Amino acid sequence: MNVIDTKPRRIDQAGMDTLRDLAAVVLDELELRLSALHRLRLERQLREQAERDRTEIESFATTLQRSLVPPALPRVPGLEMSALYRTASTREVGGDFYDVFALPGGRWAVSLGDVCGKGAPAASLTSFIRYTLRALAVHHDDPVAVLAELNAAMIAEQSLDAMPKFCTVLFAVLTPLPPGHPDAPGNPAGDGAGAGFEVTVASEGHPPPFLLPAAGGARPFEVPPGTLVGMLPDAPFAIGTQRLGPGDALLLYTDGLTEARTHTGEQFGENNLEAFLAAQHGCRAAKLTDRVSALLDRFDPDRADDVAVLALTVPPRPDRPDGPPPARTPATDAHPGTIPDAGPAGKEEDR
Repeated sequence: MNVIDTKPRRIDQAGMDTLRDLAAVVLDELELRLSALHRLRLERQLREQAERDRTEIESFATTLQRSLVPPALPRVPGLEMSALYRTASTREVGGDFYDVFALPGGRWAVSLGDVCGKGAPAASLTSFIRYTLRALAVHHDDPVAVLAELNAAMIAEQSLDAMPKFCTVLFAVLTPLPPGHPDAPGNPAGDGAGAGFEVTVASEGHPPPFLLPAAGGARPFEVPPGTLVGMLPDAPFAIGTQRLGPGDALLLYTDGLTEARTHTGEQFGENNLEAFLAAQHGCRAAKLTDRVSALLDRFDPDRADDVAVLALTVPPRPDRPDGPPPARTPATDAHPGTIPDAGPAGKEEDR
């Protein structure tokens, strides 16, 4: 309710004091409102700047991450390859890496590893490891010699600063087996129809890859994990050799895959991975990484580690079928809390 008095009057001292008090209250209120408005504008500007910084950091991290892996996998005669890379965070550069490059004599080198740490230091170390491996592989035929030299180089790097530098590495050399070679897988009689690769894998602290034979199933590649690169001057290096024939597949991965958490909060684990891969019989390289990607989508999205996967498959011979798929064992039978396999693998259109 408002009351208006239009009768002329002379304002007294008490009235002046009242007006002064009211004016002071109004000024205080205006100052509060102006201060709040200024604060809101400043907060909005800070949010906008933070969003621009976040976008710039993510763009920088993405660009740097792409520079640490091959922009495209090379074409290897008689071999299909597919890679998958998932970082734990879009704001930090991960420490996982992979590489494929040609060697003298028609051989091919494949490396995959995991550098301790994240961010710029991990990116710098990853780049150092990738290109050191490339340089060493040209001068050493023995994968163990390559890793021994890498280990020495890593230890020398650590002596230059106080930051510890460790990593795990799988280094494989693929030697093509010509058609008709008596040792070619699937060609025990040497009838001229077989082809494939002899795969020699050296490992330092890395989980072994999985071999998926054309006959079905999955099993770890017979090579012990060894010790971390850069840990010991005279570290022992594990090595193993297998034949990769028509219809066979080889999956290399970093431990971010097996350490990922399922919907129950448990780690996926190597046993579950083996069961999952056994259910992917007949998958070619691209389909295999697609299945692994779909599997990761069903895990806890807040992963603590990056994931790198490299799938290698030798195409099956057209004159000989792959054979019937093995019995499908749900991955849930292998370990509680497992995510089931990513769908049927026996359909021809999925291979």
